[in-house]
Order: sequence, then structure tokens, then C-alpha cells
Amino acid sequence: MICSGCTTNPYLKKWIEDAATVGKCSYCGTVGQVVALTKFADYVNLVVQRHYTPIAASLEELDDGESAICCRSPC
Repeated sequence: MICSGCTTNPYLKKWIEDAATVGKCSYCGTVGQVVALTKFADYVNLVVQRHYTPIAASLEELDDGESAICCRSPC
């Protein structure tokens, strides 16, 4: 479980507050509005997939061996 106080991102804070149930945060121990870590991770993954796309299909395509992403829209 994670509470909105354990993230600094204002959009994630708002999402947690909107999707929350009462429970204990696994990070800070606060009892209050929290969401399950799996739900939080699924949401973050969805947002990343929605706004970013890989610029190379695989790491072998990159000269320096590092992965890279390209923003689809202004952040």
C-alpha cells in the first residue's frame, strides 16, 4: 500500500487520493488513504505507455547499448 504523502508528483498524489481506500502505507506507516502497490504500478505503467514510445525496438539497435524513449506529447 502507498499513500499520497509518499510521492512528490502532484498528478500521482491526486490519483492516489481519488482511488484510495483506508489502510496502512507500506512505506511511511501512516494509516489513512492508500492504494495497493500493484494498482499504483499498473497506473504508472499505463501513463508511461500512453505518453512514451520506444525509439528502438531492441537494445541491439542502439549503438551505446542504453535504452531510450521518446515523449509522445509535451510533459
